[in-house]
Amino acid sequence: MESQVINLAGREFRKKTKGAVEVPVACISRQGDAILSSVLRSAERKAAARPIFLQWPRLQQSALKFCEILSDRYPGAVGSLVDEAIQHAIERFVEVYETSRRSTDSMVAFLESLALSADVAMEYSAVGFDESGNRRIWPPFEEPIGSWARRLGLQKVRFVRVPPAEPDVRVGNRFLLCSRIMTAKDIGRVSELPSGALDIRALGRQ
Repeated sequence: MESQVINLAGREFRKKTKGAVEVPVACISRQGDAILSSVLRSAERKAAARPIFLQWPRLQQSALKFCEILSDRYPGAVGSLVDEAIQHAIERFVEVYETSRRSTDSMVAFLESLALSADVAMEYSAVGFDESGNRRIWPPFEEPIGSWARRLGLQKVRFVRVPPAEPDVRVGNRFLLCSRIMTAKDIGRVSELPSGALDIRALGRQ
């Protein structure tokens, strides 16, 4: 992924990435709690999330870390990825809660939904620019994108579309995201799911 972006010369890079979403670093929030609060701003979504987070405080922590890692500016399928991902995770929790016998099933469904959002995130490469125009690639999920950009003195970040990743890379990216936002026990629970979200063999059969 990195070579596809970095090795392009300046003019060629601008041509290839014309129309890509570009965000000033000053507009990228590093505050996961503030981003999560914004995501849950609507009365309906806040009402749905409140009992979930009261029952499972770890889910709130995972959601908060997820928001901090990606910020509210990372693009998703339509709008903000964190907005879409948190909404879908809440929907998955409610769906499983209404049909499952085990209390943990809905909790794990919430976490799995966040893990799968790594696939959407990796449809883009986040390319940062300093004031001299030098480019740097955000190493996915290693640190919050806002903290990374400020630490390197970058001025803006461009989200560039990249080709779909191979199955093993997709699963690896899911693991990377999980390692940043979940406890070891929760990662183990997600890895045991029959859906195979963290199983390369299952992904290969899809």
